[in-house]
Amino acid sequence: MKNIQPHTRTLSLQQRWIIVAAAMLATTALMADPAMAQALEPVTRAGTIIRDTVVGLALVILTAAWGIAGYKMAFNGANFRDVTGNIIGGAIAGGAAALAAVFVTG
Repeated sequence: MKNIQPHTRTLSLQQRWIIVAAAMLATTALMADPAMAQALEPVTRAGTIIRDTVVGLALVILTAAWGIAGYKMAFNGANFRDVTGNIIGGAIAGGAAALAAVFVTG
């Protein structure tokens, strides 16, 4: 008896694009459904809480950096050149936290 291979048909590039477009359309239709929006509300709320926490942390870091720099200038006789490291470090850390907050919420 001969070993008969089943016939497999490959899809053309145009047919693949049609299938991908149909899948994207179906996904968009599901995401536009109000029930799906309600299902994603806890995720959105959690993202907002994380963003607000990170932005608050960035403000605390920047405020502390400027406060330390001001204290050193006022009471230790440091000039601006001596405290630029604190100010730049605080700006980088605070800016990184604020940038992370932007990426968390999209």
